[in-house]
Amino acid sequence: MKAFIKWCEDKDNLIIKIILAAFLGIFWTIYRFVKSVQQDNLLCAVLAVILFILGGFFWLIILDIVSLILYRKVLWFC
Repeated sequence: MKAFIKWCEDKDNLIIKIILAAFLGIFWTIYRFVKSVQQDNLLCAVLAVILFILGGFFWLIILDIVSLILYRKVLWFC
């Protein structure tokens, strides 16, 4: 899990991250869940599961792409 989070937070592979956000929005929802579980944050893990079930990853695609371009990371409040 730590290697997955480290790869997702690495700033070198921006193009690959944007492609993943554009075509596989669910990838970043999984990242949000894994990061929340690693931090032992139950509230954020439950929110990530709800996003997954309700299709929130579809609505977050544009936000993910913009945040990757501007901040070079995916926004997650946890």
